[in-house]
Amino acid sequence: MNALQCRTPWPRTLAPIAITVALLTACSGSSDSSPPVTQTTTITLSGVVATGLAVSGATVNAKCATGTGTATSASDGSYASILSAGAKLPCALEVTLADGSKLHSVTADAGTSTNSGNDTATTVRAHVTPATELIVTALAGGDSAAFFNGFDAAAATKVTDVTVAAANTAAVNMLKQGGVDLSGAGNVGGYVAQVDNIGGGVDGEGHG
Repeated sequence: MNALQCRTPWPRTLAPIAITVALLTACSGSSDSSPPVTQTTTITLSGVVATGLAVSGATVNAKCATGTGTATSASDGSYASILSAGAKLPCALEVTLADGSKLHSVTADAGTSTNSGNDTATTVRAHVTPATELIVTALAGGDSAAFFNGFDAAAATKVTDVTVAAANTAAVNMLKQGGVDLSGAGNVGGYVAQVDNIGGGVDGEGHG
């Protein structure tokens, strides 16, 4: 009898412990229901609007593979446009000048990205000048305005490093036919070198 009496209290003692362990397990499981971390990607187009001299107060409109953007050029011709959420490169750009004429440009590279926590910020350089107008004209096969107006995900597939380089060569040849030889100038649109001296007044950073 003594042996049985010694054993009987144990189940009663363990019952509260078992209940406590079950409750703690249920509580720890609830932490898995926390919301997932949100990752944000921001794309900014920046550059200079110039026609030899910087163009201030010009509206820069951008259409991208996905998304759009707009900005107004500053007194030195510089602009920065944060694209709409979910935007994807590449983009086509259009500027309407004071006399009603239009200039166009495109972005061909992926830009420069920086990370901060869960956020990624990408900056893409794209000048808008008479030189970039020639490049887009060559890329479009003649009508740069129609190219911009119809720019969408399908048209974006035609904007690559290879096609833009070919258009750059075509632009150089156009200028050569007009008596301006820039064969040794490399990238006349200023996509990489950020130099566009056609018409003068723009330095190596694209500022007048």
